[in-house]
Amino acid sequence: MYLGYWGLVAAPFPMAPDPRFFFLGSSHQSALSKLYYGMQTCSPGILVTGPHGAGKTFMLRLLIHTLPPEKYNVGLLFNPPLGTDQLLPELMYQLDVPISNGGPQEQLRELSDRIISDHLRGIHTLLLIDEAQLLPPESLEQLRVLANYQLDAQSPVTLILSGLPSLRPTLAPNVALLQRFAISVSITPLTPRETVRYVLHRLRCAGAVRAIFTDEALQSVQRHSGGVPRLINALCDASLLEGWTERRTYVEGYLVEKVARASAFRVASPVAAGFMPASEEAP
Repeated sequence: MYLGYWGLVAAPFPMAPDPRFFFLGSSHQSALSKLYYGMQTCSPGILVTGPHGAGKTFMLRLLIHTLPPEKYNVGLLFNPPLGTDQLLPELMYQLDVPISNGGPQEQLRELSDRIISDHLRGIHTLLLIDEAQLLPPESLEQLRVLANYQLDAQSPVTLILSGLPSLRPTLAPNVALLQRFAISVSITPLTPRETVRYVLHRLRCAGAVRAIFTDEALQSVQRHSGGVPRLINALCDASLLEGWTERRTYVEGYLVEKVARASAFRVASPVAAGFMPASEEAP
């Protein structure tokens, strides 16, 4: 709707992950390095935590798309089933294992048979579960059994659990499972400097050839988003729309403030310090 007005060829702040606008903050770079290391060393478990909208899911999708499919069999659950009798059938479906009518013990055996068989053929199994803090204790115990398999000093399966910071306390009662996570990754919001770079990067990728957000507007984006990418996207998209309706030459600070007051995506502890004007930001 507003693309032509701002001289853009694509929407710069879509809510759905879009690889065209891929941007890594420092915590994302560190996290990806640890994830790649975990995959290369066949780590039995990797724990990924971070707040809502920090980019966990996007980063995990990026990891999966870079893994050679001939070397990895990936079971991916972005919305894990909450019933204790649903997790194993879903994992079997994801790994293309025929789903039997047997109980959990038989399903665990069938899953483990496939995991070991693939391992012997040089194929590593990756089980990735997002929003894992929602899993009940019984499902976590089933995952512990799967993660316990060890062959030739290597684990034939890597279990990646991703979720909110509450994930670690959720796992704490199952000490044996928690100990399988040799690698722990924490995703944090973007810094003030990274927030400016993030906004400018997305605008350039969308075709911008001039400044659109003023320094004051970028400062307001930082303050109200707290550096959380999902909130940055929502705030910037709404501000571009508001600027178009008011026929403004630039997205100014008062527009961002107006949008923020009328919206529900402000953070409890906004980032207010460390602002770097766009004019001082490296390209």
